[in-house]
Amino acid sequence: MGLYINQNLYFYFSFIFAGILFVSTNLNHIVPVYAVGLDLLPYNNNNNNINNDGCIDRSEWMRNALWVHNRTLYEITLPGTHDSGAYMLYNSYLRGFVSNWIEEAMELAQMLHIDVYHIVKMWALSQAGSPTGSVAGQLRAGARYIDLRCSWNGTDWITFHFEQGVLCSVLMRDISDFLRAYHSEIVYVELGSEWSPNKKEPSESIMKLLYNDIRDMLFPFHIPVNSDLRSLTVAQLVEANARCLIASPHRPIEYENEIFVSDDIIYNTYADTDLLQDMIAYNDERVAEFREWKTRKNKQLYKISWTLTPGARAVTESIIPGNPKSLYELSLPAFQKITEWAQAHAAEAYPRFGQILISDFFCESNVFEVFGGPPAK
Repeated sequence: MGLYINQNLYFYFSFIFAGILFVSTNLNHIVPVYAVGLDLLPYNNNNNNINNDGCIDRSEWMRNALWVHNRTLYEITLPGTHDSGAYMLYNSYLRGFVSNWIEEAMELAQMLHIDVYHIVKMWALSQAGSPTGSVAGQLRAGARYIDLRCSWNGTDWITFHFEQGVLCSVLMRDISDFLRAYHSEIVYVELGSEWSPNKKEPSESIMKLLYNDIRDMLFPFHIPVNSDLRSLTVAQLVEANARCLIASPHRPIEYENEIFVSDDIIYNTYADTDLLQDMIAYNDERVAEFREWKTRKNKQLYKISWTLTPGARAVTESIIPGNPKSLYELSLPAFQKITEWAQAHAAEAYPRFGQILISDFFCESNVFEVFGGPPAK
């Protein structure tokens, strides 16, 4: 799981500390891991059906999965991505999101030629830095849940994962273009708007700039707020062109009854650990919890996260030979383990892994292969 702006200050400082340790060791046998270009992140190239972007094209999997059509959104699992906009980050952070001393330490590190920005990228990027990792690429790869974190940088709404990312309007356009091209697919968009803890929330007029973009691009496909999602099937939603569920914590008054569903429609769970066995144990408990959840006809959509969250220890110890040097490397064992984990729960009634199952580095994660269905007859 990628970086969050509200985590412990020591966590942020660990990036600087890792860089300082790396430079100060000056040992010939330590490979300069932070010099690796982002475009060199590895891909799974072992499948003969992989397209030119490095991932199988599943743009129309819902259209082809006939068993989905007569089920409601509560009766299926949709695969998705975590921190969906964290596939491209730039050498710029937002002032005010961390304490002044950390900002000053980062500036000092840069003066000492420690590439703090690159260190951050290696741990903040949670989707591949290629066309496959873009939101458009994630959707083509089969993801149907998109997790967007947007912040106001003073002039634009941008994705924010400690460093500034692409314009949020670009991501909205990717979703809109996909829905326009593929008429049988349904997409959830969970929107989070982040702002500096040291400053006030952006004004309503600034917030509206973001929500106007969402309205203009996604309104033609939105699922009406008062829809009875427990009775409407996928086929009925597709026929009505109601194919985008937009959940948001902040809803401008003039829009809240038209397009934006409250974000509490999605029940979020995540292990918040960088230890694989702890994450597996946590998600074992979530599968058991979801088993009971289904019997209560809860109105929320239950989300399970197959993600690891890098802590300060993982980052600072990344200079040790053999240790993970990035979120991608940290996540590789989780990608390899998910098939075994899913098989261990094969006896569970479908849907077994929540109504939403997400991961980092979606194409490589094997989440699509295990998310479920068709259910056994």
